[in-house]
Amino acid sequence: YAAGTMPSKEKLEKLRGDLTVAVAEVMDTDERGDVRAMFKSQAEKVAQLLKEEKFYLDWVIDEEVAAYYSLGISQRYFAQESPEQVARHLSALIGAKRSAKAEVESQ
Repeated sequence: YAAGTMPSKEKLEKLRGDLTVAVAEVMDTDERGDVRAMFKSQAEKVAQLLKEEKFYLDWVIDEEVAAYYSLGISQRYFAQESPEQVARHLSALIGAKRSAKAEVESQ
């Protein structure tokens, strides 16, 4: 897209669907796609680290951490990454989601 232009809401929704399918194809979790029980202490540490940054409200962090650990991301990711690295990834994701939402709402 040219600088200063945004794709239509329909194109953004299609892209979101395409990304969801692409991400689902590389998942390696249980049938529910939920790794929270396996990595509970890591998830708690990730939430603590994000709350210490004070960029987002505590309830937003709690919801985002729960959702992130329920996405169906490979167990290997959570096993290999430190809580600090997962927190950085999640912080970037939260920021990107908020930015995208603000751009769509401003149209």
